[in-house]
Amino acid sequence: SDAAYLRFYSGGRRLSEWTFADFGRATRSLAHRLVAEHGIGAGSRVMVATGTTDVTAVVYAALWSLGAISVLVNPTEMAELGAPIAAVSHAALVIGGPETDGPAAVPMMRLDPEALGALRADARGGGWPDIPAPREAARELRWRAVRDVLLDPIALLGLVILCGVSGQFS
Repeated sequence: SDAAYLRFYSGGRRLSEWTFADFGRATRSLAHRLVAEHGIGAGSRVMVATGTTDVTAVVYAALWSLGAISVLVNPTEMAELGAPIAAVSHAALVIGGPETDGPAAVPMMRLDPEALGALRADARGGGWPDIPAPREAARELRWRAVRDVLLDPIALLGLVILCGVSGQFS
């Protein structure tokens, strides 16, 4: 649909607007890339250090669509707390902005201007196809996700917040 789904404002001005269709396509595109390039899936923990941007909403939606767990981290605290947060959360990936440096032991996906341009291009229609999984594969994925969540109390939360404004673990 062409109706506005998300509007991002900063400093009292609108910087961007996403329609329902664009947001859905961008989310699918990012989800496909997370799976294809980084093996992210149900139960995977992904550190998100993108700050407060419109693309952060796309990142969260893509991770949730895969059943992955968002580990929210303030980008300004990554240098000091990135490694301990990655170790505690067993992060498989860090998604950050162009200036964000993640822990050396964890792969990094930078949402730099080039990556954001590709995501926006995908949102305008040139993106990944929405291919539903075969019924048996989807059933197995759901069972594995439920089993993993039931066996893992951190995954049961679905969302792990380890670092806030204070920089203290909670």
